[in-house]
Amino acid sequence: MYLFMSLHKTYYFIYVTSAAYMFKYVWGDFSKMGIFMTMFNLTAIIGVMVGPFWKKVFKETKRCFVSCMAVHVILLAVLAITFKTLPLMAFMIIFALSSCFMGMLENYILPMFAAASDYGAWKSGERMDGLTMSIYSLTIKTGTLVATSIRTAVLVAANLDAITAGGEVTADFISKLSFLYSWIPLGLGIAALLVLMFLFNLDDSRIKMINDDLKAGITAATSQNRL
Repeated sequence: MYLFMSLHKTYYFIYVTSAAYMFKYVWGDFSKMGIFMTMFNLTAIIGVMVGPFWKKVFKETKRCFVSCMAVHVILLAVLAITFKTLPLMAFMIIFALSSCFMGMLENYILPMFAAASDYGAWKSGERMDGLTMSIYSLTIKTGTLVATSIRTAVLVAANLDAITAGGEVTADFISKLSFLYSWIPLGLGIAALLVLMFLFNLDDSRIKMINDDLKAGITAATSQNRL
């Protein structure tokens, strides 16, 4: 979950912290950034609200989590593939839809961190809730750090200093910013999806087994159940 969340928050912060550069230099319409950020946040809230309905369709928690993330990544892929030809408003609409699924993921992230905490208690015989939830906060800080580093490296490579000094906005500068905003987040999103699918092995049945053992005072060392 630490690895998934670090990747997930990294591309999230790339989108948020790079938006000003995109609207100013690539799209040349900074006035629409306010609309973009409003749509981005409101649709994420809507995603959180409709998350329970998504679970009614897919039932099992990990299946819900993976399917939600998969749809989100597909939308990011659509944005990356069509980025150069997509009108700004069309981009904002598709991005808002992807943000809805990004918000929906929040319905599964915290419960899965809680499940990881229970797994740690079952495995070690000691409660580690504080440590586990501290890691949740650490993933956000890690995502911010990595996203800022990537953004800074791209802006330096694209000669941002020349732009701010009144230099020409070159095609190379626009191309590098566009690559940052489309393909890098998609790559990180795909990596996060693969981590969730293949490295996080707790589903509802395994979580129930662990909790049953914990209620009975049984840990991994004495349990008859095995993951």
